[in-house]
Amino acid sequence: MNQPPINQNAKKQEILSLSQIPASSYKIFFICLIGVTFANLDHSIFILVSEKFQEDFGWNLTDVGWYVAITFFISGILCTQVGVLTDRIGRKKSLLISTFLTPIFVGFLAIAPNTLSVLIARTLGFTAAGTVSHYTDHGYRVFSTKI
Repeated sequence: MNQPPINQNAKKQEILSLSQIPASSYKIFFICLIGVTFANLDHSIFILVSEKFQEDFGWNLTDVGWYVAITFFISGILCTQVGVLTDRIGRKKSLLISTFLTPIFVGFLAIAPNTLSVLIARTLGFTAAGTVSHYTDHGYRVFSTKI
């Protein structure tokens, strides 16, 4: 919508050095890096708070491990789909939507009435927070992955 049409026949030029990356890409990359860092802190806090969930919902330590693994697995699949959505609706809109939704899902964890609600909120919160990496320039993502 806000992006120019993509020419399918044009080849993407690989970035071979840091000097080829525009300055705005660095800003976006570091903003996204901060977002990913806070998302990881959020996941760490979830593990810490899982003791409270164990008391409230009767989980044992094995349950916590399974629930964390399930949410990570499903969120990983959903993140790839959000990447496709980001390409369709634009990076700015997608970034605003995920920035708005992440705290809502994380906040819902405080009032979640049962285990299923906790898992759904955690999965969607992780998906929204994990999509931050889709907002950086494709060439820069490829270049930074190679490093």
